[in-house]
Amino acid sequence: MDEDGLRVMGGSKTTSTSTWPFVGSLNAECGAVLIGKHYALTAAHCCVDGDLKVKTAYEVCLNA
Repeated sequence: MDEDGLRVMGGSKTTSTSTWPFVGSLNAECGAVLIGKHYALTAAHCCVDGDLKVKTAYEVCLNA
């Protein structure tokens, strides 16, 4: 990280997306892993809004 802790310094190239096709993102905010044809696993805090109400719509993006 740089002095402000905002940017990664001296990072390396990441692997291609085809290497980990089951890993993606949930609502472009959290990481997600495909665990079944219709199921993705993510952290619990990714599924609630600021008032701790369960979100009703999700978008999972894989291999992007």
